[in-house]
Amino acid sequence: MSYAKTIVCLANSFKTGGWRVAGKEKVADGQYGDWIRPVSGRESAELNRAESSYANYRMP
Repeated sequence: MSYAKTIVCLANSFKTGGWRVAGKEKVADGQYGDWIRPVSGRESAELNRAESSYANYRMP
């Protein structure tokens, strides 16, 4: 299952073989919602480069 949300990336780091990103959700009324930290289904939960980059493969 996948979800699509728009976040403002406020943290981006590399740890234990993968990327960790986090930020605040940008909601419809232009406000910012909860903190979001996307995770993978792997044991360490880190994201790989493809999962943590923009559609044009640039890093946040």
